[in-house]
Amino acid sequence: TGGGSGNGSTSNGAVAIVVAGPSKEIIDINDYLKCFDLSQNATLIIYIDQPIPNSPNAYTLSGDVGHTFIAIQQGGIRRVLGYWPKTSVEPALSPTDVKAFGNDENHFFDVSLNTQISSTQLINIVGYINNVPRTYDLNNYNCTDFGIEVGRLGGLNLPDCYGSWPGGGGSNPGTLGQYIRTMQLPTNSYRQTTGTNSKSNTGTTCN
Repeated sequence: TGGGSGNGSTSNGAVAIVVAGPSKEIIDINDYLKCFDLSQNATLIIYIDQPIPNSPNAYTLSGDVGHTFIAIQQGGIRRVLGYWPKTSVEPALSPTDVKAFGNDENHFFDVSLNTQISSTQLINIVGYINNVPRTYDLNNYNCTDFGIEVGRLGGLNLPDCYGSWPGGGGSNPGTLGQYIRTMQLPTNSYRQTTGTNSKSNTGTTCN
């Protein structure tokens, strides 16, 4: 199930999908999330940067495949993160790489889904983040698969969102974004469909 963010094209004009690693890598995910009180409720946000706004297309002719990422908020604490390849991947020849987490604060998005989560759901989400697959696989487990799984742990019934691209296919931000735009919202949830940047991290110091 694919997705990520990157671009490229070949000399003969064919689309070349290249997903590069995060611009700001999170070196220690435990430290990044340590400020959250796992005995308290929180807010989960799923962000989708679609390759083409308001379109299910899995990629653009310039090779952009978009990005899916999340944020957790609790009081004055916010952490924005995404699942990335550590260096880069491309569908046909090298679709896998060691995974990395990216600090995706201020990353652009086209659509988002915001929901309230219980302390138990927060515990499950943080536990899942600490145990995600170590291998980023563009076609089988990528940024969109990560967002879908985290959303499910937060009570969002998000489906697999398959689409194809040259050399492969899988879950992708274009299809997921379109699903979220039209889905029936659960209680205590809302969506935003006006494109803008995600908010910055807050509450960077804690005991």
